[in-house]
Amino acid sequence: MSSINTVLTQIKEGALNAALETLLELWRASPTPQLAHTIDHLGHALARQQPSLAGKTKLVLEQWKKIAEAAKPSDLTRLLSPMIDVGAAHAAERLDLLKAWPEDPRFQLAMAKWLEAIPYRSNVGQKFLSRLLKRAKKTRDVRALPILVGLDALFKFDFDTANGQWLQERVARYLGPVMARLAADTTRSSDEDSKSLAECNALLVAEEPEVTKTLTHPEQLARVLANPDDKGERLVYADMLVELGDPHGEFIVLQLLEEPKRAQQRRMKALEKAHSDAFLGPLAKVVLKKGRVFKAGFLSECVIKTTSVRALQQVVDEPLWATVQHLQGPAVIFQSPALLSLESVIAERDTDLVGLCVTTKNERIRILRVRGRLDGEPVKVGALGACSALPNLKHLLLENTQMMEAVLAGDVWVRLESLRVRHDYTADQRLMANWLESFNGRPGPAVVSIDYNGRPPGYGRYCAEFHRAKDGTYVGPIDGTPDDWRE
Repeated sequence: MSSINTVLTQIKEGALNAALETLLELWRASPTPQLAHTIDHLGHALARQQPSLAGKTKLVLEQWKKIAEAAKPSDLTRLLSPMIDVGAAHAAERLDLLKAWPEDPRFQLAMAKWLEAIPYRSNVGQKFLSRLLKRAKKTRDVRALPILVGLDALFKFDFDTANGQWLQERVARYLGPVMARLAADTTRSSDEDSKSLAECNALLVAEEPEVTKTLTHPEQLARVLANPDDKGERLVYADMLVELGDPHGEFIVLQLLEEPKRAQQRRMKALEKAHSDAFLGPLAKVVLKKGRVFKAGFLSECVIKTTSVRALQQVVDEPLWATVQHLQGPAVIFQSPALLSLESVIAERDTDLVGLCVTTKNERIRILRVRGRLDGEPVKVGALGACSALPNLKHLLLENTQMMEAVLAGDVWVRLESLRVRHDYTADQRLMANWLESFNGRPGPAVVSIDYNGRPPGYGRYCAEFHRAKDGTYVGPIDGTPDDWRE
C-alpha cells in the first residue's frame, strides 16, 4: 500500500492527526502542491474540532502562546487564522514562536498572503514585515508563487510611501531568488497519488459546514451553553462581548484567570455588583440576589424565589440554566432539561419530595439537602426513602430526625456515600442508640454525621461522626466539622 493510500485509510478511520503527520513527512520530502492542498483540508478539519483562538484579551493571547510553544501540527491552522489580528509587536512575537516549527506548507502560504494583505502600514510594522520576509526566503510551496510575483506591483501602486519603497527593496532582495526557484520547480504528484489525494479532499470537504460564517454573539452564547465545561467557548464569547463594550465580557475573562491579582478581584466584585442582573438575563426575575455565585463568568449557584411560581414557569426551560451546579428551590426547576451541570440541590419544602425523588428521573444530581418535616405522610416518607428518580445520589443531608427514620427504612440508604442529619440535642437521646443499632450489619454510607442543634454540656456547636468499619459496624462518635446549614 502506498503512503497516500495509508493517508486515505487514516482519514476514513478518523485518525486525522496521524494522516496529517504522514502527509507532512511526504511533503517535506517532495513538496508538491497536491500534497499541500490536502494538508490544508486536514488542517481545517482539525481546527473545527478545537476552540477558536481569535481575540485580543490577555487570556486568549496567553493561550495562543502556550499552544504555539507546544508545536503540535494539528494546532497550526487555528494558530495561523488570528495571526495578524493583533498589533504589529504581538505579531512579531508570534512569528518568533513559530520559528522553531518544522517546515509546513500552511505556514508558507500564509506568509505570502500576509505580505499581500499589508497588515501593518506604519514604521512600527517593519519589525514584523522584516522577520516575515526573512522567514519567507525558505518557502518551497509553489502555491505561493502567484502571490509573490504580484507583490512588487501591489506595493508600488497600493503602498506608494517610504515604507512601500522599503518593502519593494526587501522583496526583491529576499524573495527574488525564491520566486526564481519556485518558477523552476516542476515537482508534482503522480497521477495515481493525485487521484488518491482528490479522494482524501472529497472526504474532508464533505465534513465542512455548507456555509462558513462568523458566529454572532447569540450563536456563540448558544455554543457556550451547549458545552458548559468548555472554557475555550467562553473565551471566544467573552472576546465578542469585549469588542461590543459589554462588561460581561470583561467579567468572564477575569473569572477565568487562575490567580487573579487583588485589583482584578476588586474589579470582579464591582462588575458583579453593578451588572449581576444583566449577566443573568431572564433568570434575574426568579433568582434571589443573596446566594448568587458566578464561576467562569456564568451563574453557578443560586436560590430561587419561592413567591415567583408563575415567573419561574416562564423561564424553567431557559438555556442559561445550563451552567448552574448548585440550586435551591421548588421541585419544578430541578426537572428542567436545561440544567446540564446540576450536581446538588436543596429542596425547600417537604411537598417537593414526591416530584423530586420519584416522579422524573434525574441522573445529574449527586447531593440532596431536604428541609421541613414529613408529618408522617406515607407518600412523602416513601419518596425520600426510595429516591428512585435520583440513581446517582451519593450524599444526603436531612434537617430532622424524622427524615432519618425514613432513610433507614428505604432503599436509598445502601446507595449513599455519606449521610448528615441535624439532631436536636434536647430530643430523646435513645434515638441515637436506636440509629447505631440500625446502622450495624447493613450496607450503607461510609460516614454518618450528626449535627447537634443545641448546646450539649461542655460543647458549643458539635458534630459527631460515625465511620463504617470493614466488618460493617460503625465506629464513633468521632469529633467532626459541623455543617453551617446555611439559609
